[in-house]
Amino acid sequence: MLAITKSSYPQPGGDKVMHSLAFFVLSLLAFGAWRRPLWPQMLALAGYGALIEVVQWYLSYREASIRDWSADLVGIGLAYLLVALVSKWRRSGS
Repeated sequence: MLAITKSSYPQPGGDKVMHSLAFFVLSLLAFGAWRRPLWPQMLALAGYGALIEVVQWYLSYREASIRDWSADLVGIGLAYLLVALVSKWRRSGS
């Protein structure tokens, strides 16, 4: 909802950090809800991030940015890297 609202909100660490953090958390939630396979989840989340930017393109009070979408992709990638590392660690340690 914050992606399409007119009012500003605090962004500790900056806008790109918040984009990455939001999509990191969203990715972890998606993994918890929809275990496998990971690629469709990642593509769906990347598409969702792109859709947000497209919607913002049409809002006079918001600004679309490829850099925002790139930050979303970083968050998605880091989340699934963490999931892969934890999965590998569990397989080798158990």
